[in-house]
Amino acid sequence: MTEHFDAAAFGALRQTLGDQMVEMLLGKYLVQMEEKIGLLRQGVEARDMAQVRQQAHDLTSSSGSVGLGAMRDKASECEFAVKEGREDAALERARELIALAPETAAAIREAFPGLP
Repeated sequence: MTEHFDAAAFGALRQTLGDQMVEMLLGKYLVQMEEKIGLLRQGVEARDMAQVRQQAHDLTSSSGSVGLGAMRDKASECEFAVKEGREDAALERARELIALAPETAAAIREAFPGLP
């Protein structure tokens, strides 16, 4: 397992749901992540902090629910920076989150080669 996955959370998810269900969930996650990252990118470009916060919040939740610790943590850092009024830090965390997305997608596809 790569550094993208929270080993304990992802392991528990696989044990509880089984690989087939986890693969289905991760397939849905990939589609949603792509959409959320696109909206996050738009928010960063427009310096729309409400949009940045919302997308970071959504990515925190969805990433955590499927055991993707690195995405969850980076999204959470971004969300809290917005909430604390640290706009420049939030935008930097958002850019890092955007950069992390393709690596995360690759890690998911490596773990589940059947995913498109």
